[in-house]
Amino acid sequence: MIAKPFDPRTLAGEIRRFVAVENVLLPVRERFLQRLKEDATALSAWRSELGRKPSDIAMTRINEIAHALAGAWGTYGFAGISCAYAALSAAAEDHLAGRAKPIEVERALNRLLERISP
Repeated sequence: MIAKPFDPRTLAGEIRRFVAVENVLLPVRERFLQRLKEDATALSAWRSELGRKPSDIAMTRINEIAHALAGAWGTYGFAGISCAYAALSAAAEDHLAGRAKPIEVERALNRLLERISP
């Protein structure tokens, strides 16, 4: 039994204790890993764009990619990557709102890419 209120950060682990999910999650996890490779490729291309001249288009696209998977990775055992996606999304949003410099986005992007392919 999972007691309420529960901690959303530990929910996936609690569920795994009660349900044999490995075989069910394996195909989904494999799709996530493929998505990770695709994201790394796309984000690397946008990082090159940032090096030339940071634009709202590049920042928006980086934010969209990062925001889409910011919380999902923790479910599949990649909490560090999930946090790095969230940090990148926050940095891009802050830049778009005028609260951060492009270098902060680039640093967050570099940290994420280092986690993806060390």
